[in-house]
Amino acid sequence: LFPPDSLARVKRIAVDSFLRERPEEAMYCPRAGCNHVLPPPPVSTRPASAEDERRAGGLRVSCECCPASYCLKCTEQLGKPMPCHPNLSCKEAQPASEEDVQRHRMRIVSEILTLKCPRCKTPFDVYDGCAAVTCGTCRCGFCAKCFHDCGADAHEHCKSCQGPPLPQVPRVRTGFWLSQDEFHSLNLQVAAHRVREYLNGLTPKLRQAVLDACRVDFRDRPGGNLIVG
Repeated sequence: LFPPDSLARVKRIAVDSFLRERPEEAMYCPRAGCNHVLPPPPVSTRPASAEDERRAGGLRVSCECCPASYCLKCTEQLGKPMPCHPNLSCKEAQPASEEDVQRHRMRIVSEILTLKCPRCKTPFDVYDGCAAVTCGTCRCGFCAKCFHDCGADAHEHCKSCQGPPLPQVPRVRTGFWLSQDEFHSLNLQVAAHRVREYLNGLTPKLRQAVLDACRVDFRDRPGGNLIVG
């Protein structure tokens, strides 16, 4: 009889050999240390085009032990576990996995796409039509057109403010009131200008990779899609 530890090693060797010889029938979970054996995705469910990959988030394989879902195609091509990537094809998602690309993407999302109180940096996501806003956290009075810190109250500033004086960003009307549609349209245009400025500081190759990684963040924003081009 085999000692228990020897029997376990023999089983592992047998499983390893089976997986190497028949990868179309079974595979290890991509997550390091999991070692759960999974059935690979059926051929009938494999994305046939880049658009199919965007809809499915890649070549999806799920582990019931982790639990987690991975893109098998990206995992095999990059040699490391890659999560599924909804709204991105594998070609678009792979450059986005690089550390530098993700760092720049997170900075764009946090510092440009996320509206914040100009004083305490608390995210600001509720706008009711009055451009004179008071932060619920620090009580800063700021202008929702240009996000200027106006002290305790922004009404006097808002009377004459027409938004930030940025190239290719149309000015808005003076006064306290700015509709939600106008507010969202203005912020989309301001964000597009600032994203372009940010990307211009990167090398062409890195700029394109960051732009591709951000496309999912640019879609379906309040007021529409963010167009950077």
